[in-house]
Amino acid sequence: MAVTEDIILAIANLLLCYSLIPQVIHNFKLKVKTVVIQTAAITTVSLLTISVIFLNNGIWFGGGATVFTTILWAVILIQSIIYR
Repeated sequence: MAVTEDIILAIANLLLCYSLIPQVIHNFKLKVKTVVIQTAAITTVSLLTISVIFLNNGIWFGGGATVFTTILWAVILIQSIIYR
């Protein structure tokens, strides 16, 4: 994969991270569950799988950015479990 494509994947994932930050903060402030556990769990596992595949194939920027997106979804999953 070209470096350009790697950087584009990284930018797309960082934009996803940016869009998730208000959701995490909103859930934390209000202590509410706004995302269904099943959605958060499947998304977290899927993103983790994508991260591993990216990193194993040398797609470093895209893989690293996907790790951050995975972490945010994992936080949302934990919030969904805790804030029942």
